[in-house]
Amino acid sequence: MRLYADKDFYNRSYGGTLPDNILERSLMHASRYLHTVTMGKADAFEGDELKYAACETADLYYRVCIEQKRNIRSENNDGYSVTYVTEQKDGESRENLFQRQAYGIARKWLLTTGVMNRRAGYAHVHECGYHNL
Repeated sequence: MRLYADKDFYNRSYGGTLPDNILERSLMHASRYLHTVTMGKADAFEGDELKYAACETADLYYRVCIEQKRNIRSENNDGYSVTYVTEQKDGESRENLFQRQAYGIARKWLLTTGVMNRRAGYAHVHECGYHNL
């Protein structure tokens, strides 16, 4: 497996803002996720769609899995109340949140490229026009 985007693409083309010490780790996790969701087909794909998907997924990984924010749903201390809005559904782990949102990113960037196709072989057009052989 390879990294699907590098630091130069992330900073210049994508316009990302992650610090360098976090970026490589986030790109590694993003690339691993995209490798898995495409069943390895992304390794042979060279389009920029894959690079943008990796960059956006790296940002998501940082935001959901690394960045330490207080996830307070509600707090009450003698009239003072705090409630933070979170992206997580009730009972959803950070890992599940990451996977749910990362799949949306992958679909947005890669669905039209064919690397997310789940078929094992290639579809062939036959004279009869029947494609579900």
